[in-house]
Amino acid sequence: MTLKEIRLLSASDMAVLSQCYSQIRQLIPSLAELKSTEKRSIFKLSANRLPFVEKAISRMKSSPSLLPNYVSPNDAIKALHLYTQLVEAEMELKKLLAKVENSKHQAGNQALMIAKLFYHQNVNAAKLGFKEAKDITSELSSLYVAGRGAKNKKQSTK
Repeated sequence: MTLKEIRLLSASDMAVLSQCYSQIRQLIPSLAELKSTEKRSIFKLSANRLPFVEKAISRMKSSPSLLPNYVSPNDAIKALHLYTQLVEAEMELKKLLAKVENSKHQAGNQALMIAKLFYHQNVNAAKLGFKEAKDITSELSSLYVAGRGAKNKKQSTK
């Protein structure tokens, strides 16, 4: 991503995105908010368990007399259908999230590279005796963190 490729999101773009997020939240059926302990303890349907569920539902429909009265094959069919719809929605959201993260990383890299260029330029100018550059270097050096994955200096001194 070069500087010419950067297109900022306008206020109307952000408003449209906000409306889309809101619509998606409203469309997704919310059954019950699970606590983390509940998420860990419930049975989870996965790709390797899907054939079992599909076959069991098929057998429920062909042998309804073997089901307890409180179990409905239609409930299982509806739940499975919702599950597959949500898997599809999740895949699309993951693609969208990957695109957002990619763009965010590139934009952040551009901003950081330009800021580092400015910082190092002022470090060199300060060495040559420019007063304004010394002030800028002094102000920025307390915020500058060198290296990949470096922690903020202010946090590490606590």
